[in-house]
Amino acid sequence: MTVALIDSGFGLLSTTGWLRHLAPELDLLLFLDPDGAPWGSRTASFVTDRLFTAAQLAVQRGAEAIVVPCNTATVTAIDALRERFEPRVPVIGTVPAVKSAAATGQGIAVWATVPDSPTLGRAASCGCPSRTG
Repeated sequence: MTVALIDSGFGLLSTTGWLRHLAPELDLLLFLDPDGAPWGSRTASFVTDRLFTAAQLAVQRGAEAIVVPCNTATVTAIDALRERFEPRVPVIGTVPAVKSAAATGQGIAVWATVPDSPTLGRAASCGCPSRTG
């Protein structure tokens, strides 16, 4: 199976490492956007355009699933991405994983864009308790 991972920068590396560890048989396509990174400081339309461009290219290159290990992209455009590609190509984002982890009541760490991001309000609206520092 071919899985695409899309993020603005190196945040996808930890997810890539875990996927490689848990399912070494997967073929992974990595899509980074160093010219546009970080996405957290960008407008919603910028993030959406970059995410859709990478997703379309991933599907053209044979992706059978898309993973978006980026909080900004998940809260900004995951619903639209799912509308476009599912059910043919499943789309997995980060916010559901964060919500489940936060619900355990134990500490978790999330690598995220700085708090002055225009998308912070959307991230906070996922219902997850947040702390900066």
